[in-house]
Amino acid sequence: MASIAVTTAGRIHVVESIEQMTLPAAAAILAGDTLSINSDGKFVKGDADGAGLLSSIYGIATRSVAAGESLTGVRKGVLSGWTFGSTAYWTSVLAADTAGEITVTAGESNGGSADVAIGRVIPVWTNLIGSTPEKALLLTLG
Repeated sequence: MASIAVTTAGRIHVVESIEQMTLPAAAAILAGDTLSINSDGKFVKGDADGAGLLSSIYGIATRSVAAGESLTGVRKGVLSGWTFGSTAYWTSVLAADTAGEITVTAGESNGGSADVAIGRVIPVWTNLIGSTPEKALLLTLG
């Protein structure tokens, strides 16, 4: 499976935020992108291909922004808004080799070397009565 797509352009739903930070964006960033903090103290897209800011993935962007705009990144919490499809619950979610993207496929993170796990797919029951729970990301960085 390739990178996981965001279901609604421009935003990610924050179900629960345990740790987050707001910084300016150094460049345009899309909702759902992984984030790192550059040497200027600004958010940039996180990179898991081994050539970028691999060891310093901070979290996930909650909305799409242009360069210079303030952006909140969640480091620990529960986020929804991706199309996980048939992905099983408790599957590891990884930072993808493509800057900013996530995946559930081993080998598509860190150039196939040591995968960079950022969390797991979990069920979130958004309705008291319903057929199936929504699939969300339990973000466990840090």
